[in-house]
Amino acid sequence: MSKSSLDAIWASMNEEVAPKKIPDFEKLQKAKKSTKKKAEVNDPLKIYGAKKEKAAVVDVSEDSAPATTVEPVAISLAELQPKLTKEINAISDSNQVIRKNGLQNLHRLLFVEHKLTEREYSELFHDVCRPVFKRFADPVEKCRELAQRLTKAFFERAVDIVPVL
Repeated sequence: MSKSSLDAIWASMNEEVAPKKIPDFEKLQKAKKSTKKKAEVNDPLKIYGAKKEKAAVVDVSEDSAPATTVEPVAISLAELQPKLTKEINAISDSNQVIRKNGLQNLHRLLFVEHKLTEREYSELFHDVCRPVFKRFADPVEKCRELAQRLTKAFFERAVDIVPVL
């Protein structure tokens, strides 16, 4: 390379290049903010892209009202037992997320989606009480709360729980 070509390259490198101007950047930002506000006012589901056709999720926490009311279906304990086995095993898992989901699903299956007789709730409580009572000492607060809520629901619906205690 010759000295003149190096000088030309050096000169081109030292030239100030004007930054590219973004057209009306501030207007674009304001437009984004205003559309979000309009979506919040009109329909909060539009913000998150949720579809109204999907089934509503029922929250089992006491302090919040459920989004929709689901009428429990009467079912026998024998029909419900295969579904319950998975959730009872999940309650004793070492993973805290699986335990929490197991407690939520157990509550949903027993008290939200399905309805048993008082006698069946008593029989079932005998099988479920030990793993649920162990969750009272769980390191995760949410699991402790769910176990207490599950026990309270059993106490409200079962006829005779004295043999278990």
